[in-house]
Amino acid sequence: MGRTVRLPNDTYIVNDLYSTSERIVGKWINGKPLYRKVIAITTPTVSTEGTFPTNKWIATRLTNIDTIYIKNAFIVADNIKYNIPYITKSGGRLGIIINSTNDGMEVITNTMIFSNKNGYAILEYTKTTD
Repeated sequence: MGRTVRLPNDTYIVNDLYSTSERIVGKWINGKPLYRKVIAITTPTVSTEGTFPTNKWIATRLTNIDTIYIKNAFIVADNIKYNIPYITKSGGRLGIIINSTNDGMEVITNTMIFSNKNGYAILEYTKTTD
């Protein structure tokens, strides 16, 4: 497991605390515990290039979310890592929408090169119960 270093001003430096289980990794700006969870994602199937974006719902299994953001997200397509969000030169799009009230997120794309690709989203968040 990684190492967390507490600095004098209650700032934390966190190393290697990436897990598919929920972990406390520091404090948010309001003093609440900051949690992190890695979610495996798969992009939706795109059958026609450039059509209206197709979405795929992915459960995060997070509860009591207050503040949430994507620290980093990516997929791998043809041995290339694409950070999310990503826009191709021809207008292809790849993105994620988080819905903190419905326990999930949507992965969205409109281009076939991103169809059915795997990757990860690293979420960081606070909870209403803290």
